Amino acid sequence: MQLTYRIASLNMNGILSPLKMYMLRNFLIRHDIDVALLQEVTHNDFSQIYGYETHLNEGTEKRGTALIIKEDLSLTNVTRLTSGSGIAGLFRDTWPINIYAPSGSENRHEGERFFINDLAYLLPTCQKDIVLAGDFNCVISAADSTGSPNISRSLASAIQGLALHDACDPSSTRPQYTHYTNNGATRLGRIYIMAPLQRKTGIASLIAPFSAHLAVVLRLTYHQQTYVSKNRGWRLNNSLLEDKTFRETLTLQMKNWRRTIHNFPTKTMWWERHAKKRIRQFFQTEGAMRNKDRKDLEDFYYAALCDAIRTPPTTENLAITIRRLTAKIRRLSSQHLRGVLTDTEEDDVVLNEDITTYHYVRSRKRSKARLVTQILDSHGDIQKTS
Repeated sequence: MQLTYRIASLNMNGILSPLKMYMLRNFLIRHDIDVALLQEVTHNDFSQIYGYETHLNEGTEKRGTALIIKEDLSLTNVTRLTSGSGIAGLFRDTWPINIYAPSGSENRHEGERFFINDLAYLLPTCQKDIVLAGDFNCVISAADSTGSPNISRSLASAIQGLALHDACDPSSTRPQYTHYTNNGATRLGRIYIMAPLQRKTGIASLIAPFSAHLAVVLRLTYHQQTYVSKNRGWRLNNSLLEDKTFRETLTLQMKNWRRTIHNFPTKTMWWERHAKKRIRQFFQTEGAMRNKDRKDLEDFYYAALCDAIRTPPTTENLAITIRRLTAKIRRLSSQHLRGVLTDTEEDDVVLNEDITTYHYVRSRKRSKARLVTQILDSHGDIQKTS
């Protein structure tokens, strides 16, 4: 059995009236949209969108992004940029990323920095099929614009490094522009997918009368089947060793585990059958607890940030409060992404350097290179993965 889902990306140009919200709801129902990626969102009340769950990222600029998904579906591991210009999450085995890049030729340098630094925080920390969509406010090909194109080299490098491909039909002789002005047309709204993502069954540009942009809708097909969990190995999270309390607790545990050495014929057998398993279980348990605490704390800071930016700016301390909260969220995100550096060489990273898309691409390539695709069995035959 196959199930088809529709993922739509649309720049809202702001939501300033109940009529616009009503038209958005009708658009989702009319086209049977399962997941909607919205950009330039200025409204924080989506209660009129019945039957959908909204994950909002209003951000500090108050022109943020949102992920809207049907209530009977599930979106987990939601990740947000504090500026509001990006949000991502896990939908089935796909990682949709919704971005709203800086616009205008005067912000070209800011846009390049966005694709190098900010995009890295929205990428998955494990191997997932990426769907990168949104309003890029630039192009990587002159064919995507009728006028003078704003070409982004940083975006082109990120697309190539992540092995993404334009979901638009390459055989189409006419580009599907998504934004029209008196001076020309541009394909600002696009969707990029990974090569292994063969579930794509179609893509189309749809008119949204409540916006100056066209919506891009991607159809993906999933097989309804039971997934069997496989042992994909485990890597010790050495960033936990930076915590003094964790090191002290681990030292005490090791003392207790050493007391059982005499129960085994050799120290090697004790290490393989007892100590190694206990260490792994200890790291996994502590890592899961700390990750939950980090997520709860990040949600708390994000809620405080939303409350702060919705407060009328009557005091001079508001800007200081926003900067302080965004700094705390960035610090938590940086700690969460530190595991990416485990797969990079020391020469790739400078001390105290922020993680960029470059580091993520290096990590992903190394993980792919280390993946075992064939083995030699006991009969001398080569067995390959299907």
